[in-house]
Amino acid sequence: MKIKFLAAGLACVCMGGTMTLRAQQDPYFTHFAFNKLFYNPASAGESGKWCVNAVSHQQWRGYDDRTFEYKTPAFPSTGVVQTQVGPRTSGFGFSAPISGRNGTINYGGVGLSYYTDKVAYELNTNIRLHLAGALNMNDGSQLRVGLDFGSLQKELDGTKLRPLMPNDPFIPNNRQADQKMTIGAGLMYRNPNMNDLFVGVSATNMLPQDYLYGTNGAIQVTTVRHYYGVAGMTIPNFLGNGNLEFMPSALVKFNTKAQLDLSALVKMNNLFAGGLAYRTENDAMSILLGYYPRPELRIGYSYDITLSRIQAASNGTHELQVNYCFAIRLPEPPPPIIILTPRHLDRDKDIE
Repeated sequence: MKIKFLAAGLACVCMGGTMTLRAQQDPYFTHFAFNKLFYNPASAGESGKWCVNAVSHQQWRGYDDRTFEYKTPAFPSTGVVQTQVGPRTSGFGFSAPISGRNGTINYGGVGLSYYTDKVAYELNTNIRLHLAGALNMNDGSQLRVGLDFGSLQKELDGTKLRPLMPNDPFIPNNRQADQKMTIGAGLMYRNPNMNDLFVGVSATNMLPQDYLYGTNGAIQVTTVRHYYGVAGMTIPNFLGNGNLEFMPSALVKFNTKAQLDLSALVKMNNLFAGGLAYRTENDAMSILLGYYPRPELRIGYSYDITLSRIQAASNGTHELQVNYCFAIRLPEPPPPIIILTPRHLDRDKDIE
Protein backbone atom coordinates (compact mmCIF):
# COMPACT_ATOMS: atom_id res chain seq x y z
CA MET A 1 0.00 0.00 0.00
CA LYS A 2 2.86 2.39 0.79
CA ILE A 3 4.58 1.80 -2.55
CA LYS A 4 1.26 2.41 -4.33
CA PHE A 5 1.04 5.67 -2.42
CA LEU A 6 4.50 6.70 -3.63
CA ALA A 7 3.84 5.69 -7.23
CA ALA A 8 0.59 7.64 -7.33
CA GLY A 9 2.34 10.67 -5.91
CA LEU A 10 5.14 10.64 -8.48
CA ALA A 11 2.65 10.25 -11.30
CA CYS A 12 0.66 13.26 -10.13
CA VAL A 13 3.79 15.37 -9.76
CA CYS A 14 4.83 14.56 -13.30
CA MET A 15 1.52 15.78 -14.66
CA GLY A 16 1.95 19.07 -12.77
CA GLY A 17 -0.55 20.91 -10.63
CA THR A 18 -1.55 20.61 -6.99
CA MET A 19 -2.21 17.13 -5.72
CA THR A 20 -3.58 15.62 -2.50
CA LEU A 21 -2.61 12.12 -1.35
CA ARG A 22 -4.34 9.90 1.20
CA ALA A 23 -3.14 6.36 1.88
CA GLN A 24 -1.61 3.93 4.38
CA GLN A 25 0.64 5.99 6.65
CA ASP A 26 1.20 4.15 9.95
CA PRO A 27 4.12 1.70 9.93
CA TYR A 28 3.77 -2.10 9.87
CA PHE A 29 4.98 -4.34 12.70
CA THR A 30 5.07 -8.11 12.26
CA HIS A 31 5.44 -8.56 16.04
CA PHE A 32 2.32 -6.47 16.61
CA ALA A 33 1.36 -8.33 19.80
CA PHE A 34 4.58 -7.13 21.44
CA ASN A 35 4.40 -3.53 20.19
CA LYS A 36 0.87 -2.51 21.17
CA LEU A 37 1.99 0.84 22.58
CA PHE A 38 2.63 2.14 19.04
CA TYR A 39 -1.06 1.89 18.10
CA ASN A 40 -3.05 1.59 21.37
CA PRO A 41 -2.29 3.98 24.26
CA ALA A 42 -4.49 1.94 26.63
CA SER A 43 -1.70 -0.65 26.76
CA ALA A 44 0.61 1.71 28.70
CA GLY A 45 1.48 -0.01 31.98
CA GLU A 46 -0.82 -2.99 31.30
CA SER A 47 1.65 -5.59 32.55
CA GLY A 48 2.13 -3.84 35.89
CA LYS A 49 5.86 -3.60 35.13
CA TRP A 50 8.21 -1.02 33.72
CA CYS A 51 8.73 -1.99 30.08
CA VAL A 52 11.10 -0.94 27.32
CA ASN A 53 10.67 -2.14 23.75
CA ALA A 54 12.60 -1.45 20.57
CA VAL A 55 11.92 -2.55 17.00
CA SER A 56 13.58 -2.31 13.60
CA HIS A 57 11.48 -3.18 10.54
CA GLN A 58 13.15 -3.36 7.13
CA GLN A 59 10.39 -3.92 4.57
CA TRP A 60 10.99 -5.20 1.04
CA ARG A 61 14.76 -5.36 1.18
CA GLY A 62 16.30 -4.92 -2.26
CA TYR A 63 13.45 -2.74 -3.56
CA ASP A 64 15.14 -0.09 -5.73
CA ASP A 65 13.87 2.95 -7.61
CA ARG A 66 14.88 2.43 -11.23
CA THR A 67 12.87 5.33 -12.65
CA PHE A 68 15.77 6.46 -14.81
CA GLU A 69 15.41 3.30 -16.93
CA TYR A 70 12.07 4.53 -18.35
CA LYS A 71 13.01 6.20 -21.63
CA THR A 72 10.18 8.72 -21.87
CA PRO A 73 10.17 12.54 -21.75
CA ALA A 74 8.55 12.43 -18.33
CA PHE A 75 11.30 10.18 -16.98
CA PRO A 76 14.62 11.21 -18.56
CA SER A 77 17.54 8.88 -18.05
CA THR A 78 19.91 10.35 -15.48
CA GLY A 79 21.84 7.22 -14.60
CA VAL A 80 20.83 7.57 -10.94
CA VAL A 81 19.66 4.46 -9.08
CA GLN A 82 18.20 5.00 -5.61
CA THR A 83 18.56 1.73 -3.73
CA GLN A 84 16.58 0.39 -0.79
CA VAL A 85 13.53 2.65 -1.11
CA GLY A 86 11.23 0.19 0.64
CA PRO A 87 9.77 1.25 4.02
CA ARG A 88 12.25 1.27 6.90
CA THR A 89 10.98 1.75 10.45
CA SER A 90 12.82 2.08 13.75
CA GLY A 91 10.90 2.55 16.99
CA PHE A 92 11.36 2.80 20.74
CA GLY A 93 8.75 2.66 23.50
CA PHE A 94 8.72 2.97 27.27
CA SER A 95 5.80 2.51 29.65
CA ALA A 96 5.35 2.36 33.42
CA PRO A 97 2.36 1.42 35.58
CA ILE A 98 0.51 3.71 37.93
CA SER A 99 -0.15 1.43 40.87
CA GLY A 100 -0.35 1.07 44.62
CA ARG A 101 2.63 0.19 46.75
CA ASN A 102 4.45 -2.84 45.33
CA GLY A 103 1.99 -3.09 42.43
CA THR A 104 -0.95 -4.31 44.48
CA ILE A 105 -3.48 -2.38 42.36
CA ASN A 106 -2.94 -1.15 38.79
CA TYR A 107 -4.62 2.21 38.22
CA GLY A 108 -3.26 2.77 34.71
CA GLY A 109 0.02 3.78 33.17
CA VAL A 110 2.12 6.34 31.31
CA GLY A 111 4.27 5.82 28.24
CA LEU A 112 6.46 7.46 25.64
CA SER A 113 6.98 6.23 22.09
CA TYR A 114 9.16 7.37 19.22
CA TYR A 115 9.61 6.05 15.72
CA THR A 116 11.01 7.04 12.35
CA ASP A 117 9.41 5.62 9.22
CA LYS A 118 11.10 6.20 5.87
CA VAL A 119 9.08 5.42 2.75
CA ALA A 120 11.08 6.09 -0.41
CA TYR A 121 11.85 9.84 -0.23
CA GLU A 122 9.52 10.73 2.63
CA LEU A 123 10.64 10.51 6.27
CA ASN A 124 8.06 10.42 9.07
CA THR A 125 9.14 11.14 12.65
CA ASN A 126 6.58 10.61 15.39
CA ILE A 127 6.86 11.13 19.14
CA ARG A 128 3.91 10.63 21.50
CA LEU A 129 3.03 10.73 25.18
CA HIS A 130 0.59 7.99 26.28
CA LEU A 131 -1.73 8.12 29.27
CA ALA A 132 -3.92 5.22 30.42
CA GLY A 133 -6.42 4.62 33.22
CA ALA A 134 -7.68 1.26 34.47
CA LEU A 135 -10.97 0.10 35.98
CA ASN A 136 -10.33 -3.02 38.07
CA MET A 137 -13.08 -5.65 38.15
CA ASN A 138 -13.89 -8.08 40.97
CA ASP A 139 -12.79 -11.06 38.86
CA GLY A 140 -9.28 -9.62 38.44
CA SER A 141 -9.84 -8.30 34.92
CA GLN A 142 -9.28 -4.73 33.78
CA LEU A 143 -10.96 -2.29 31.43
CA ARG A 144 -8.41 0.26 30.29
CA VAL A 145 -8.80 3.53 28.41
CA GLY A 146 -5.95 5.55 26.93
CA LEU A 147 -5.08 8.74 25.08
CA ASP A 148 -1.91 9.84 23.35
CA PHE A 149 -0.73 13.26 22.27
CA GLY A 150 2.24 13.88 20.06
CA SER A 151 3.91 15.42 17.08
CA LEU A 152 4.30 14.00 13.58
CA GLN A 153 6.86 15.51 11.24
CA LYS A 154 6.89 14.65 7.55
CA GLU A 155 9.93 15.44 5.43
CA LEU A 156 10.23 15.17 1.65
CA ASP A 157 13.72 14.83 0.18
CA GLY A 158 13.54 16.86 -3.01
CA THR A 159 17.24 16.29 -3.67
CA LYS A 160 16.43 12.67 -4.53
CA LEU A 161 13.31 13.41 -6.57
CA ARG A 162 14.65 16.34 -8.61
CA PRO A 163 17.19 14.24 -10.62
CA LEU A 164 14.37 11.89 -11.61
CA MET A 165 12.14 14.69 -12.91
CA PRO A 166 14.35 17.78 -13.43
CA ASN A 167 11.78 19.68 -15.51
CA ASP A 168 8.92 19.50 -13.02
CA PRO A 169 8.50 22.97 -11.42
CA PHE A 170 6.59 21.64 -8.42
CA ILE A 171 9.31 19.37 -7.04
CA PRO A 172 11.43 21.14 -4.38
CA ASN A 173 15.18 21.43 -4.84
CA ASN A 174 15.89 20.71 -1.17
CA ARG A 175 14.53 18.87 1.84
CA GLN A 176 11.19 20.24 3.02
CA ALA A 177 9.44 19.35 6.28
CA ASP A 178 6.12 20.08 7.95
CA GLN A 179 5.10 19.25 11.51
CA LYS A 180 1.65 18.86 13.05
CA MET A 181 0.01 17.63 16.25
CA THR A 182 -1.44 14.11 16.54
CA ILE A 183 -4.05 12.59 18.85
CA GLY A 184 -4.93 8.93 19.39
CA ALA A 185 -7.23 6.94 21.67
CA GLY A 186 -7.82 3.35 22.67
CA LEU A 187 -9.69 0.86 24.83
CA MET A 188 -8.41 -2.47 26.10
CA TYR A 189 -9.84 -5.35 28.13
CA ARG A 190 -7.44 -7.71 29.86
CA ASN A 191 -8.23 -10.78 31.96
CA PRO A 192 -5.27 -12.69 33.45
CA ASN A 193 -7.66 -15.44 34.62
CA MET A 194 -8.75 -16.24 31.05
CA ASN A 195 -5.38 -17.32 29.64
CA ASP A 196 -4.14 -13.73 29.90
CA LEU A 197 -6.70 -12.61 27.32
CA PHE A 198 -6.42 -9.11 25.85
CA VAL A 199 -8.80 -7.38 23.43
CA GLY A 200 -8.39 -3.80 22.28
CA VAL A 201 -9.64 -1.19 19.83
CA SER A 202 -7.89 2.07 19.00
CA ALA A 203 -7.48 4.90 16.51
CA THR A 204 -4.51 7.01 15.44
CA ASN A 205 -4.37 10.29 13.51
CA MET A 206 -7.76 11.23 14.91
CA LEU A 207 -7.23 14.81 13.72
CA PRO A 208 -6.34 14.56 10.01
CA GLN A 209 -3.68 17.12 9.09
CA ASP A 210 -2.46 18.60 5.81
CA TYR A 211 1.28 18.57 5.10
CA LEU A 212 2.49 20.82 2.29
CA TYR A 213 5.61 20.46 0.15
CA GLY A 214 6.87 21.88 -3.10
CA THR A 215 6.34 25.20 -4.83
CA ASN A 216 3.51 27.11 -3.15
CA GLY A 217 2.45 23.93 -1.37
CA ALA A 218 1.69 22.15 -4.64
CA ILE A 219 2.21 18.73 -3.01
CA GLN A 220 -0.26 18.09 -0.19
CA VAL A 221 -0.24 14.94 1.93
CA THR A 222 -3.25 14.49 4.22
CA THR A 223 -3.14 12.05 7.11
CA VAL A 224 -6.12 9.76 7.58
CA ARG A 225 -7.51 8.01 10.65
CA HIS A 226 -6.26 4.50 11.20
CA TYR A 227 -8.42 2.06 13.18
CA TYR A 228 -7.11 -1.05 14.92
CA GLY A 229 -8.58 -4.08 16.64
CA VAL A 230 -6.26 -6.48 18.43
CA ALA A 231 -6.76 -9.68 20.42
CA GLY A 232 -4.61 -12.43 21.82
CA MET A 233 -4.02 -14.86 24.67
CA THR A 234 -1.51 -17.32 26.13
CA ILE A 235 -2.75 -20.91 26.49
CA PRO A 236 -0.66 -23.10 28.85
CA ASN A 237 -0.23 -26.89 28.58
CA PHE A 238 -0.49 -26.79 24.82
CA LEU A 239 -1.20 -30.25 23.38
CA GLY A 240 -1.12 -31.58 26.93
CA ASN A 241 2.54 -30.63 27.34
CA GLY A 242 3.29 -28.51 30.38
CA ASN A 243 6.44 -27.17 28.72
CA LEU A 244 4.52 -25.62 25.81
CA GLU A 245 2.44 -22.42 25.61
CA PHE A 246 0.34 -21.42 22.61
CA MET A 247 0.11 -17.68 21.89
CA PRO A 248 -2.36 -16.82 19.10
CA SER A 249 -3.08 -13.18 18.21
CA ALA A 250 -4.84 -11.14 15.54
CA LEU A 251 -4.75 -7.53 14.37
CA VAL A 252 -7.32 -5.81 12.16
CA LYS A 253 -6.24 -2.55 10.49
CA PHE A 254 -8.47 -0.15 8.59
CA ASN A 255 -7.77 3.17 6.94
CA THR A 256 -8.80 3.30 3.30
CA LYS A 257 -9.22 -0.50 3.29
CA ALA A 258 -9.16 -3.36 5.80
CA GLN A 259 -6.32 -5.78 6.39
CA LEU A 260 -5.98 -8.69 8.83
CA ASP A 261 -2.81 -10.00 10.47
CA LEU A 262 -2.90 -13.46 12.06
CA SER A 263 -0.08 -14.78 14.24
CA ALA A 264 0.50 -18.07 16.08
CA LEU A 265 3.50 -18.69 18.35
CA VAL A 266 4.45 -21.72 20.42
CA LYS A 267 6.71 -21.07 23.42
CA MET A 268 8.83 -23.94 24.75
CA ASN A 269 10.33 -24.20 28.24
CA ASN A 270 10.00 -20.42 28.66
CA LEU A 271 13.13 -20.14 26.52
CA PHE A 272 12.36 -20.43 22.80
CA ALA A 273 9.36 -19.54 20.62
CA GLY A 274 8.52 -20.11 17.00
CA GLY A 275 5.54 -19.73 14.74
CA LEU A 276 3.94 -18.30 11.64
CA ALA A 277 1.99 -15.18 10.69
CA TYR A 278 -0.09 -14.20 7.67
CA ARG A 279 -1.13 -10.80 6.37
CA THR A 280 -4.21 -10.74 4.12
CA GLU A 281 -4.56 -9.02 0.75
CA ASN A 282 -2.08 -11.67 -0.39
CA ASP A 283 0.62 -9.54 1.23
CA ALA A 284 3.00 -11.73 3.24
CA MET A 285 3.64 -14.96 5.12
CA SER A 286 5.98 -14.58 8.08
CA ILE A 287 8.30 -16.83 10.05
CA LEU A 288 8.59 -15.72 13.68
CA LEU A 289 11.25 -16.64 16.23
CA GLY A 290 11.62 -15.68 19.88
CA TYR A 291 14.31 -16.14 22.51
CA TYR A 292 13.91 -15.54 26.26
CA PRO A 293 17.39 -15.50 27.86
CA ARG A 294 15.80 -14.21 31.06
CA PRO A 295 12.15 -14.20 32.17
CA GLU A 296 11.95 -10.41 31.80
CA LEU A 297 13.73 -10.23 28.41
CA ARG A 298 12.43 -11.23 24.98
CA ILE A 299 14.27 -11.02 21.66
CA GLY A 300 12.19 -11.58 18.54
CA TYR A 301 12.97 -11.89 14.86
CA SER A 302 10.75 -12.34 11.84
CA TYR A 303 11.18 -12.79 8.12
CA ASP A 304 8.27 -11.88 5.85
CA ILE A 305 7.99 -13.74 2.57
CA THR A 306 6.39 -11.33 0.11
CA LEU A 307 3.42 -12.91 -1.69
CA SER A 308 2.46 -10.07 -4.01
CA ARG A 309 4.12 -9.13 -7.32
CA ILE A 310 6.59 -7.05 -5.32
CA GLN A 311 8.32 -10.39 -4.66
CA ALA A 312 10.03 -10.06 -8.04
CA ALA A 313 11.92 -6.97 -6.81
CA SER A 314 12.17 -7.72 -3.08
CA ASN A 315 14.26 -9.98 -0.89
CA GLY A 316 11.60 -10.06 1.81
CA THR A 317 11.15 -8.18 5.07
CA HIS A 318 13.22 -8.43 8.25
CA GLU A 319 12.15 -7.33 11.72
CA LEU A 320 14.13 -7.39 14.95
CA GLN A 321 12.26 -6.69 18.18
CA VAL A 322 13.27 -6.54 21.86
CA ASN A 323 11.13 -6.34 25.02
CA TYR A 324 12.46 -5.86 28.52
CA CYS A 325 10.10 -5.59 31.50
CA PHE A 326 11.08 -5.29 35.13
CA ALA A 327 9.35 -4.61 38.43
CA ILE A 328 10.30 -1.85 40.83
CA ARG A 329 9.43 -2.63 44.42
CA LEU A 330 9.40 0.19 46.91
CA PRO A 331 10.91 -0.70 50.26
CA GLU A 332 8.45 -1.32 53.05
CA PRO A 333 8.38 1.45 55.66
CA PRO A 334 10.39 0.52 58.74
CA PRO A 335 8.39 -0.51 61.80
CA PRO A 336 7.88 2.26 64.35
CA ILE A 337 10.48 2.40 67.10
CA ILE A 338 8.84 2.27 70.51
CA ILE A 339 10.89 3.50 73.46
CA LEU A 340 9.46 2.84 76.89
CA THR A 341 10.41 5.54 79.38
CA PRO A 342 9.07 6.51 82.76
CA ARG A 343 6.97 9.60 82.91
CA HIS A 344 9.54 11.30 85.15
CA LEU A 345 13.29 10.90 85.28
CA ASP A 346 13.36 10.84 89.08
CA ARG A 347 14.72 7.53 90.32
CA ASP A 348 12.99 5.70 93.15
CA LYS A 349 14.87 6.41 96.32
CA ASP A 350 14.55 2.75 97.39
CA ILE A 351 16.49 1.58 94.31
CA GLU A 352 20.25 1.76 94.48
